Amino acid sequence: PLLGDNELPTKADAQAFELAIVEQEPALVKLVRDNRMRHERRELLLVPEQMTWQFDENTLTLSFSLPAGAFATAVVRELLDAREPEREFSHD
Repeated sequence: PLLGDNELPTKADAQAFELAIVEQEPALVKLVRDNRMRHERRELLLVPEQMTWQFDENTLTLSFSLPAGAFATAVVRELLDAREPEREFSHD
């Protein structure tokens, strides 16, 4: 969740959890309320659409579409952080 001065959409335990976290940052809460920022949410899972890629010698060109509010840098970071699965070999 992105903190705002409007009502949290969560209920019960989820709302209590979010409020407990927010209460740890009173200066941030004051800033948000003083500037009348709105509470927002972002998707937990972001799936780029219309993804294409092209390799040219030492260059990778990516193209994809994201919903409003999503950051292309986050997608690129996750793509670059891809790792090979670790394999265990026995010496038997």
